[in-house]
Amino acid sequence: MSLIKRFYIFYKFGGLFYVLKKTLVFVYSKFVNLVAALFFPTNSKQYWDFRLKYAWSFVSGPFQTLLFATSAFANSKIKDLKINSVLDYGCGTGDSSIIFKIFFEKAKIYLYDLSDLGAKSGLVKYSRFIDVHSIKKNIQYDLVYSSNVIEHVSDVKIILDSMIKLTKKYILIQCPWKEFHPLNYKKISPKNSHGEHVHTIDIQFLKKNLFIYKKFVWTYKVGIVPMAWHGGKQVFIFGVKKI
Repeated sequence: MSLIKRFYIFYKFGGLFYVLKKTLVFVYSKFVNLVAALFFPTNSKQYWDFRLKYAWSFVSGPFQTLLFATSAFANSKIKDLKINSVLDYGCGTGDSSIIFKIFFEKAKIYLYDLSDLGAKSGLVKYSRFIDVHSIKKNIQYDLVYSSNVIEHVSDVKIILDSMIKLTKKYILIQCPWKEFHPLNYKKISPKNSHGEHVHTIDIQFLKKNLFIYKKFVWTYKVGIVPMAWHGGKQVFIFGVKKI
């Protein structure tokens, strides 16, 4: 949707004041993203600390996290599992924790993010409502969930090895599916990055980087998640640890 059409919809919905409000939010969020990109390496801890602190709520980041977590249940069978502990690996500001607590009422929810600031924000927001904690690295979790993280990480082996070690039973990875660079239409890679994204996730990527972990039985499903990048097409990759 073009910016002109988007702001016309805003005008029809709320009038001129609403358009001005949305314009200010849009300009501010773009400014924060520009500052983050200029002063910090993209996808670094400092980069995400800055974005999560100053712009995340303005770009509907918390709502998008909620939407992703809800879509995980709609596009997988995890709701049928017996889960006592969940680790959200790359939690942003921890907004998935509410969704996991709805479906896994007795489970303890744990949060981890490259940005300590983001994870701590989640604890502050939700600890008075649910049993939510920061990650404890000396234990394993029934389910390790990672939403829209892997496409941001240059060395995927490091993050996948970490998730493999942290899970006791299951892994669910969610990310954009077959996203290509909009300028040259080639696969996204560390040398052909698109903003924060450094990988195109497709079947070749899965075979090369994920299915090599033979102690897991892997399945995947492609679904549509409204408001997600690249037309909303996301893949849900589910791993079950072999007994």
